[in-house]
Amino acid sequence: MAFVYIHMKPSTRDIYYVGIGTDPKRPYRRTKRNPYWTRVYNKYGLLVDIVAKDISLEEAKEMEKFLIDSIGIDNLCNITLGGEGAFGYKPSEENRKRHSEIMKGRPSPRKGCKHTPESLKKMSESHKGWKMSDDQKRRLIEYLTGRKHSEETKRKISETRKERGIQISEITRQRQKEAWRESSMRVRELTTGIECYMWETPEIFNASYRTVNGNSNHERPIANGKSKGLNFIRI
Repeated sequence: MAFVYIHMKPSTRDIYYVGIGTDPKRPYRRTKRNPYWTRVYNKYGLLVDIVAKDISLEEAKEMEKFLIDSIGIDNLCNITLGGEGAFGYKPSEENRKRHSEIMKGRPSPRKGCKHTPESLKKMSESHKGWKMSDDQKRRLIEYLTGRKHSEETKRKISETRKERGIQISEITRQRQKEAWRESSMRVRELTTGIECYMWETPEIFNASYRTVNGNSNHERPIANGKSKGLNFIRI
């Protein structure tokens, strides 16, 4: 469900921004705002009013467009007429390249900064009890499935760990292994009809995990090697 909110100047209660969202924390965040909004906020402050909630995203978009049109975009910090928001927005390759060139050589504004104990405590309190929804888990899995680090990224991670002296404990390794086994896919070998977890295939079929994983993406038997003739599908 979505909602519509407005930002007002606390002193005059003049509306200076109209927005929509699905995250309850979004109306109160100051990050990822356009520069016009930031300048007004720095000068006048922020007063939030939720105009409508528990409505569909389409209804929220229509209401946002109506409010912006009624108030007048020249009187607001919005940079569009509303309705589209940033949902599904993807910058063009040209914008990505331009932004990359601008940022090259610039140090991070947070470099060298450390959170105060009070900030760390607040962040800890805000995350307590938070759990990912099933939909968020599904989308995260879909996003990460098939993604692999480049050799350059692997090298950088390795060097960083060595510089910081980071070592994974045996308990952590065991937990990672158990978690991997629990989330491992099940496969069926078509010539024998045997079903098992993918991590069990080296022991049962003398076939490496990489071979089985690659073969399960195709509808043909393994062509060569010690696993020749075997054919796996994911179930």
